[in-house]
Amino acid sequence: MPLCAKLIIPALVLYLLSPIDIVPDFIPVLGYVDDLVVLALAVWAFSRLANPAVVTEHTANLLGESQSNRPGGRS
Repeated sequence: MPLCAKLIIPALVLYLLSPIDIVPDFIPVLGYVDDLVVLALAVWAFSRLANPAVVTEHTANLLGESQSNRPGGRS
């Protein structure tokens, strides 16, 4: 996995924990929307930069777990 992909998640955590934001959090609604946009962009960039085989493997694992955790039919 490239170094830049490995640095996206720590950079995201630092941005979210930092008191400095693009839009201050005390502004109703907009203060948190910028955090959600940065989160979405970080996840998108991480999934694009990561090895496609690894992303596919983990996506399959997540989908398999979610389907196996569904409650069964009524008995």
